[in-house]
Formats: sequence, C-alpha cells, structure tokens
Amino acid sequence: RGGGSQDPARDRRFFAAAAVAREPEPRTFNLVAAPRRSRGEIGRAYRNGTVTLSVWMAPTLAEGPPLVQWAARRFLKIALGALGLVVLALCFLLPKNLVIFAAVAVHLPLLLLELPTFWGWLLSAWVNRLAPGLRMKVGACRLALWVDRTDRDLERAGLRHDDVGGDAEEAARPPPTLARTRLAICADVDGFALQHPADAGYAHADFLSARSVRVQLSVDHRLLDGLANWALGRVPMRWSPFPASHAALRRARDFEPTRLGAVRIDVLRVDHARCAFDHAAGEFNVARFTRDLASGKVRSKLAPGEPLPNALRVSVVAARNLSARTAFAVVSVRSFRSQTAVREVLDGGCVWNEHFSFPCPDPSALLHVAVFDAGRGLSTRATLVAQWLVTAKMLVLNPTNVHADPGSLRRS
Repeated sequence: RGGGSQDPARDRRFFAAAAVAREPEPRTFNLVAAPRRSRGEIGRAYRNGTVTLSVWMAPTLAEGPPLVQWAARRFLKIALGALGLVVLALCFLLPKNLVIFAAVAVHLPLLLLELPTFWGWLLSAWVNRLAPGLRMKVGACRLALWVDRTDRDLERAGLRHDDVGGDAEEAARPPPTLARTRLAICADVDGFALQHPADAGYAHADFLSARSVRVQLSVDHRLLDGLANWALGRVPMRWSPFPASHAALRRARDFEPTRLGAVRIDVLRVDHARCAFDHAAGEFNVARFTRDLASGKVRSKLAPGEPLPNALRVSVVAARNLSARTAFAVVSVRSFRSQTAVREVLDGGCVWNEHFSFPCPDPSALLHVAVFDAGRGLSTRATLVAQWLVTAKMLVLNPTNVHADPGSLRRS
C-alpha cells in the first residue's frame, strides 16, 4: 500500500487479514513406527520417514444480497412468469396468426436449458419400466453424437512423419491406414442413483449413487453393416445370452457364432461414487434390492393381478453318469433342506422318484440340488459328485435356461 494511511488501527486490521488469507509455511513431521502392545510385539519405536504438510482454510465467496439468493432459488418460476408476461404483451402487439409462433419461439431458450433434465427423466422412466424394482433416478442426461476421425488422422500423421523425404506426389496423397472413421456417442449423466424403497426405513436415501457418470462408445462401419445384414436376414443369429440356449446352438456340427461387429468403450468415468450398506427391520439392503428386482421381473411376466408364486415343488427323479456305488440327493431352498434316501447306483444311474415342497418367500431364492456319493461303510464321509442350482425367478422368466427338461417345469 503506497503512501501509508492516517489510521494505524485500520492498517493493522488489513495486514492481519492478509496474513490469515496467505497460505502458511509447510511444516515437516516425523513418522514413527512403534510396536503394537496389544499383539504382544516386542521392540523399540523408530523413525520411519517424514511428511511435509501445509494445511489452511481459504476464504469463501460472499453469498450476495438476499434478493439475489431468493431469485436464484426460484429461477425457473421467475423465468416462466416473465415469459408469460412477454407472450401476453405479444398478443396485443402482433397479429393473431403470429402469436402462437412467437409464444413457442420465446420459450425455446428455456426449453433448451431444461432439455437435459427432460432426457434424464425419460431415461429413468424407460429403464425402470424395463427393470421393475430397480428404482433408478437420473438428474440430467446430455447426449452427443459425432463422427470421430481421430484415430485415422493420428495414424496418417505418423505415417507421413515416417515417409519424409520421399516423392512429393506420393507425400501429397493420404497414406493408407487400418484406422477407420468411427461413429461416437457420449452420454453424461448427473445425479445418478439407485434409490432405497421409501418405506424401508434405511438411514440413506440411495443404495448406490454417483455425482456424475460419463460413458463414450464408438463403432465403425462394420457393426452397421453387420446389423443391416442381420435385419435383412442375410446373417442368421447363432448366439444367445442364456447358457442353455447357447449350448443347444453349439451342438450343431457347422456352428459358428454370429459376429456383427464390435463396440469400443473409449471413456468410462464415475465421479463421487458412494455405496451405502444399511440394515433395517431385520433385512440387509442388498438382500432387499435383489428381492425387489427379482419380484419386479417376475411380476412383469405374470398376468395382471396374478399373485407371485410362494411355494416350490421339486421332484428328484434320477441321475446319470455317476461313478459312485451308492448316492443320495439333497435339495435346499434358503434355510429349508430335504434329503432323499440312499440308493444303489446301477450302470452309472440312480433312481429316487421322491417329491418335496418348499416355501419360496420371493423369486430371488436359490434352488440347490446336490448329489453325494454315500461312500463305503459307516466311517466314510459323503462326497459331493454333482450339483445343479438356479434362481427361482428363472423358472418363470426363461425355463429353458436352467439346464433342465422343459417338460418337467410347470407353474401352478
């Protein structure tokens, strides 16, 4: 401050505030490793390096006048009110045939500002309809689609750099490259969350949340060509996401999986992710999330008003290709467990023909059938030789995917 001041007290306050705002000098601390007495470790403490820290608090920005704060919190309502007044004024100033056009044009800037929020709501509604019980929420979604030539241009630039000094006419031509022009799409999602049920009583509102998620995918012309050929029936679809269905396709002698193309993940970034593990009313939130998701999928397959199945009847008929002499089967659903009698294995097969009924509280319950070698003599322990398991929901969603005889699966 040039020239000084006539008020020494004010100068002292100024320099004191400036000293607080400056970052302090860093301080060095010693790191000491000491034996843990609780574990009975013996030894002396010793120096194990140093750490240098500088901790300070930066001044925050002023909130501004109360009127500005009030207007910022109610920006959308104030903007809609102001645009309504503008449209009302245009009704008196413009001809009637131009009033509707002017009313739409005036609201376009505001609609563009709120368009990401609308896309977020649409994405949430669409995903929650496809997967009932997921309870996904998206605050805003921004989409971008463009033609990406970065790989091709970078590879050509490298080839030109390697061929410096050649023929001038050849240098003017773009060098051949294996990199292809790609079609890229980028989705930026803000306020992503998988919500807890409102009536669950958990401490956190969200089971999984993230402040922002960015996903960028890209494809080249080969995928578009493959999709077009598949849509026109030129390429048969010899692939299934379900193991049993795909196994049936693989049994064909001329099996060759269908390859339509490749999707490349260029960017996948998640900021401020948080997963909350809660417990309420005797139930872990992960179990509640799994149960609601399975119940929603099953309910979408049932007729309107049809209740969810709550019991499971299992018939253990026989087993084949066993190497044991005597065997028995154990069937379990959650904490309920039943066992067949011990039968003799003849020519690798064993027949039981026993029936069991289990309560099935929800479609996420796991049905587990295990076959044990009973062993020889009383002192020999039983040995697991085969097992089969399936989630109860799959018996409704896709019975052919459970590696079982489809004719033996019935719902009543």
